[in-house]
Formats: sequence, C-alpha cells, structure tokens
Amino acid sequence: MKIVAIDASRGNYALNRTLFAVAGAAEDAGAEIVYLRLSDYRIMSCLGCKLCVMGEGCKMEDDLPQLIEHIMQANGIIISAPDDRARSSQPLRALLGRLSTFFEVNSQFQPTLPGMGASDAYLSKVARDTKRAIIITSSVSEGGIGTYFAPNLAYGAQIRRIRNALAACNIDAVGSMSIKRGSLRNDELCLDSKSRAISMGRLIVGKL
Repeated sequence: MKIVAIDASRGNYALNRTLFAVAGAAEDAGAEIVYLRLSDYRIMSCLGCKLCVMGEGCKMEDDLPQLIEHIMQANGIIISAPDDRARSSQPLRALLGRLSTFFEVNSQFQPTLPGMGASDAYLSKVARDTKRAIIITSSVSEGGIGTYFAPNLAYGAQIRRIRNALAACNIDAVGSMSIKRGSLRNDELCLDSKSRAISMGRLIVGKL
C-alpha cells in the first residue's frame, strides 16, 4: 500500500516532526511512504470559471498535475496543516479546493490538466476508490483525538474543514490529532505526542 504524506507545516517544526512520526509508524507497519512538501509546489487557487465542470478541462497551469498523480496512486494520505489563521495554510486550501474537481463522487466529466491528454483517467476506478486520511494540525491548546469532535474550538474547526474538503473528494478521514509548538523537547516529540503519532500511523494502515 502507498501513503502520501503532505507537509503543509511550513515554519512549524513541531508539526513537521509529528508528520514524520506518523508517517514513520505507518512505514514500520508496512506502508510505502511518499513525502511531498507543499511549499515545493506552486498551487493556484480556483478561479471559479466552471470550465472543468463543463468538460473543458482546467486551464490553470501550475504544479497541480504532479500532486494529483501522487494522490491518485495512493491508498492513504497524511496531511499536516497549521492553524487556519496561519498564512501557510493557504496553499493547502487551494489544493483541497481544486482536488475535489478531480475526485468528487458525482462528477459527470473527466477534467484534464494542462499537458495531459484524455487518456489520463483521473476519474478512473483507481482514483475514485475511497482513500483514507489522517489529519494533523497545530493549535494553541493541544487536544489530541478529541479535537476531531470539537467544532467550537479553533483547531477543531480546522480539522472539520479539512475533513469536509477531503470527504468531497471521496477521501475518508479516519483519525486526527493536534500538536502545539511546545510539544518538542530536545528536538524530539514529548512522550504523549509521540505515542499518539505512532497510534495515528498504525491506524491509517489498519484502515487500508
């Protein structure tokens, strides 16, 4: 099985280390891990032109095709994202917003990306099979798996937004955890955060 680890945690060292801990646990459990740093890609926000839903294909030329290829081939996704108030979360919002164009369940058309022909079946069975995801966010107050069910808190709302965006792409979020910058001790995750990260890595493998 293949899992894509998407690092949108630019500037948050604790969040980055947590992503590696979750992915490392998944790898130890037998998954093949592909690491993608979102800051290495240029992802433009959707313009709302509706050409894709009319069957014309997306006309925006950026690095989205490379990311789509990795995600399409993956069975699972691990996403690390800073708090929604952070500017570094904007590329992730752009990715999730445009991702649904290629993976939403009820789409009647097969959008094409610049440089790719009609034979690139992004809405093939492989792409449309349900994928599993783990969400990791930063927060001002560490909440663990409980943040998955905390819609009134800022970090809970962030997880809910990402979860809903993934659901629109037929990607099922099976678990989540939040982490704060103070969770690092001597460049290592504290014992509690590390234990939860390992649990998240094992969880996604167990769900695939």
